[in-house]
Amino acid sequence: MTSAPVATLGVLADVQSGDKDDGNGEGRVQRYRAAPGKLGEAVDFYRQRSLACVVSLGDIVDGRDDEASTRRDLADVTAHFRRLECPCHHVVGNHCLKHLPREYLLRELRAPASYYAVDIVAGALRLIVLDTTDLSVHGGWAEGSDKLAEALAYMEAHSDEPQVLRYNGGVGRTQLQWIRDELRRAEREDVRLIVASHHALAPGAARDTHRAWNGNQVAALLVASRAVLLCLAGHDRLGAFAVWHGTPFVTLPAVLEAPPDGNAFALIRVWADRIEIDGCGTAVPSR
Repeated sequence: MTSAPVATLGVLADVQSGDKDDGNGEGRVQRYRAAPGKLGEAVDFYRQRSLACVVSLGDIVDGRDDEASTRRDLADVTAHFRRLECPCHHVVGNHCLKHLPREYLLRELRAPASYYAVDIVAGALRLIVLDTTDLSVHGGWAEGSDKLAEALAYMEAHSDEPQVLRYNGGVGRTQLQWIRDELRRAEREDVRLIVASHHALAPGAARDTHRAWNGNQVAALLVASRAVLLCLAGHDRLGAFAVWHGTPFVTLPAVLEAPPDGNAFALIRVWADRIEIDGCGTAVPSR
């Protein structure tokens, strides 16, 4: 075994901040006003460690009443992320787009695009960020646009599948080809990949009612590549874990539902021969 990891990352999901009373969806408590404080605790923890980056798996705001109130909530959350002393890479979530224009959201998140690749360790480890709001009816697509037409056609053709619900989404045709290209590039360069999406992809990686519309198709591409080490997701606030065709798929429990005396974030240590997930703040299992 090596004496030090190749890289250590921070990861968290579904802060879903909002200036609103607690919720009780699915019989669990959603602590909207407490969420920024929980995020602040995670950032404080991360600032004390030497991290390659932090990955936020989407839904950092709930999408409250309108664009103005959601912008205020977003500003509260991004102020915490900007205290990090390492890069932070954001995934777009469905709640992020509830009232915010896609262009505004990406600018405030300082994201280069809604899906992108970024090196964590040059020549060794790369992060692939997917956009599972790309093929969706909540992606901020204009009426009559090709993007919305593609999503509506997919919903109609797959209406009998449990994951094809309006609050989910998937990966569109152009992004699918981009994924294929990135997998080939990683294999050619002998670089290993961590893949991050908001909606979980593989069967068992979340409840079917919370997985990406075409998650099976995307997951099949990923597990067929020798480059892919690990796939991360949020959205299903309960969290989940599955190994599908030999590749681990991890869904992080939500910061939003962390107990009052706990939190929900993690460290991921990538070694030459293994990956360790160190759950922090009580809600995330270590693996």
